[in-house]
Amino acid sequence: MIDSMSNYRIYAGVRLGSQVVIEDYCVLGVPPRGVSEGEMETILGSQALLRSHTVIYAGNIIGDSFQTGNKVNIRELNRIGDNVSVGTLSVIEHHVEIGNNVRIHSQAFIPEFSVPPSSDDMKKLFMATYPGGRARLCEANLLVFFGGLF
Repeated sequence: MIDSMSNYRIYAGVRLGSQVVIEDYCVLGVPPRGVSEGEMETILGSQALLRSHTVIYAGNIIGDSFQTGNKVNIRELNRIGDNVSVGTLSVIEHHVEIGNNVRIHSQAFIPEFSVPPSSDDMKKLFMATYPGGRARLCEANLLVFFGGLF
């Protein structure tokens, strides 16, 4: 682990790969309600970059080359593949499965039990304002979330 700054917290039960950069005020392995510290293992692969104020709850398994923007919140029990980028102020709820090579843009909300598309040509998830709060599959296999929260 590369110690970018030293003002962050890592709970018991977190395993970090090599060359992980953790910026200020990040919190890793937060136990969800009703779970003791260290009870759920949290894995973060190699070459991750966690930007400031990122919070990752316990029970996540995250692959290599993962990166976040500032103030990302990732709830418990998710499976996230390799080469995934989560943009600033995004929220990923619990029990979400994200494959390899996915880019989630800033201010996205991924609801619980979601399985966003993924592939080697980088599917992209967008957050946009649109009346009615609908999601729609657009050209070029882009999944666009309209209207914020589902």
